[in-house]
Amino acid sequence: GISVTPLHIINGAAALANGGILRQPTLLARAPGEAVEGTRVVSERTSETMLRLMRIAVTEGSAKGAEVPG
Repeated sequence: GISVTPLHIINGAAALANGGILRQPTLLARAPGEAVEGTRVVSERTSETMLRLMRIAVTEGSAKGAEVPG
């Protein structure tokens, strides 16, 4: 089988939500607005499509419990 940690799952989902840019997770504090280097893993268009699909899963699908204010 394949095993992944929750951090791996979140990091992958964040790359989809952040315009397709994969950034290394860290526990170190950064100054607001500080640029963080990343690697493009999917196109911006694919990222936008995935965001729409994730939103549909919340509004019309089985993830209705994820609908929170803000």
